[in-house]
Amino acid sequence: LTGNTTITFNGGTVSISNTHTNPTWSSHSYTLPTKGIIYVSNSGTTSGANAGIIHITGGTVDAAVTLVSENDMHIEGNITYTHNPVTTPSTTDALGLISQDSITVDASMPNTATIDAAMIAAGTSGDGDTGSFGFVNYNTGSARGTLNVYGGIVQNTRGAVCQFNNGNGGLTHGYLKNYSYDSRFLSKPPPYYPTVSNQVTFSQWSEGH
Repeated sequence: LTGNTTITFNGGTVSISNTHTNPTWSSHSYTLPTKGIIYVSNSGTTSGANAGIIHITGGTVDAAVTLVSENDMHIEGNITYTHNPVTTPSTTDALGLISQDSITVDASMPNTATIDAAMIAAGTSGDGDTGSFGFVNYNTGSARGTLNVYGGIVQNTRGAVCQFNNGNGGLTHGYLKNYSYDSRFLSKPPPYYPTVSNQVTFSQWSEGH
């Protein structure tokens, strides 16, 4: 696909809206394959409706799928797996999000937010974006609840999701973090999602006195 694209997950299907398709896709429903990838590119320019931006409105994922955008990616609603990998380790539900710019948690997210996905914000598009993961209102508006991420975060530049009051340590804007790594992505990632070829492990250790 090219240009601004809106995606909603509905278990084993996905709803896609895109004005650059011919004919225009308006909530076009597509059955997710066992292993699939959705790639959204820029349409000539990197700004406006032609920018390859993905808007994810949320939903449940019942497949192994990777979303790739040549521009920014906006998460606008909770994303969860149909089968919870914590309680069902054998599940193949897995979502990879790869943006050549940044991945942003939008203001439309609920106060207690959940993102089940491994994410890469590369900042490699060449349009000056630094490539970060963060909350759009990290420094304004009322304090939110907790941002729960089960998956992983790789970013070229560290983004912010909250601000604290240095005086009393209380949360003033944005989300508290609750990030957990989904170890399934080491060996069984969704299609075309990069794997870690070498892992750091303890080979020897001794107790000092």
